[in-house]
Amino acid sequence: MTWAQLLIALVFVVLGGILSPMYPSFFGIFAPLEWDWNVAQNVAPLSLVYIAMIALNNICLRYVEVTFYQVARSLTLLWTLAFSYFTMDDPGIDQATVSACLVIFSGFVVGSVGEVNFSWAGLIAGAASSACVAYYGIAIKKALPHVGGSHWRLLIYNTPIAIVFFVPVLIVFDELPGLSSIPITPEVRQALIISGVLGFLINIAIFMQVRYTTALTNAISGTAKACVQTLLGYMYFGNEVSQLNFVGIVAVIAGSGWYSRIKYMKMEAQKIADEKNTLDVEAGLAQQNKAEPVPVKVVEDSE
Repeated sequence: MTWAQLLIALVFVVLGGILSPMYPSFFGIFAPLEWDWNVAQNVAPLSLVYIAMIALNNICLRYVEVTFYQVARSLTLLWTLAFSYFTMDDPGIDQATVSACLVIFSGFVVGSVGEVNFSWAGLIAGAASSACVAYYGIAIKKALPHVGGSHWRLLIYNTPIAIVFFVPVLIVFDELPGLSSIPITPEVRQALIISGVLGFLINIAIFMQVRYTTALTNAISGTAKACVQTLLGYMYFGNEVSQLNFVGIVAVIAGSGWYSRIKYMKMEAQKIADEKNTLDVEAGLAQQNKAEPVPVKVVEDSE
């Protein structure tokens, strides 16, 4: 299913790249088709992380319910914080941030204990999946400079590379025979097209979000999305939720909200500080210009 979605996304990328120079007024947002092996080599690590993330997601869902899957994925914030510390100059770690992360981790532990269908394989796969999700945002940030900061160009390279990397995953999990046995009914085609379009749009949204914000912001958004998925899994699919599992989910959501609040306050404080520095610089320049004597040109009378 995921491989088919990638193929559909590739169709959109190719069509957009072809139509972009022909009809710039309608398809100008798409980047023209291109291929540079040096750029592809630099984008390949991003595609590898993407495939690992999808594969581990599917493994986790094989062994646990959707509700516990979302609790396991909540470790994304902790992984993002750790990766940011080792790969970025300003991780922004302070006591409040650590406290919020401890609340999230506590929710993860309680949710694990309260899982109705607990599985160590699902637990490990979920934790590894959250690590891949966390590093995915950082990998996007590293790959964007190689495509001139264009998320559309990044999509041109990432989509076909991910399709190629996904083939070994299909072979290892013996999914290739199942592809030929899927009945291609109108309902199946419709579901594949809709899911492919949504996957295409989600990738664009993630690339844009990481480009204009940070990997941490992307992780926080993913946690909020997980909250909605958890509620939908309980309401519409009837997944069992024990009391401890419910407490774990609430703790994860609360900790994520607290973490988001901390990051927001830091951004506002930085914004105020930047504005104050700008005003100080402008005031200093104005004072300097006022203090400098204005040269007076003396005109001699000619007789």
